[in-house]
Amino acid sequence: ERRGSGRQYSVLSGENGQAKFRGTGSFDMLLNEGAVPMGSDAEATARNFLKKLGISAMKGEGSAEVDVEDNGGTVVLCCRSGQTEIINCKVTFTFQRGSLIIVSGTRPLDDVSLDVSEEELDFPTVLMRFMDIVSDSGHIFSELQDAELCYIQTASVSGTGTLTPVWRLQTDAGDFYINGLTGKQETVS
Repeated sequence: ERRGSGRQYSVLSGENGQAKFRGTGSFDMLLNEGAVPMGSDAEATARNFLKKLGISAMKGEGSAEVDVEDNGGTVVLCCRSGQTEIINCKVTFTFQRGSLIIVSGTRPLDDVSLDVSEEELDFPTVLMRFMDIVSDSGHIFSELQDAELCYIQTASVSGTGTLTPVWRLQTDAGDFYINGLTGKQETVS
């Protein structure tokens, strides 16, 4: 274990490359060329890699962003807790010359608790709050396409964190995130 810039992190090295894990859940891995072949399905290779790390990724339509051509490119997977997406825990896999060479992103923390500081808002209340936010901001959209309950992970202390319920409301003009406890709009990066 090493400390840097006031944050705790671990650096691991081996014959296949090196990895740096931070207490906030973020990590970076640099793999040696040929250590993990891309295979015929880069997304399947990425999912299997996460599985070996003990991390669950979302399955199904829209759960992966894949931009892979001619032995290179990227796959982005969103992590989950149970069957619920953690919208700010995404992992990017970079392939080059037929091999996985970089894995980076944010993983779900090992010690997380669900935020129960307030009673969760029901969907009609969230929808009314969303309409207030849209009206106040002047944002224009013509169709609400989907609504899904997700989580946002916050790291409170190195290695521990909280999952807060957040509603993702997908419109034809973009996504909006409404905190499922406070009704406030959330910014998700």
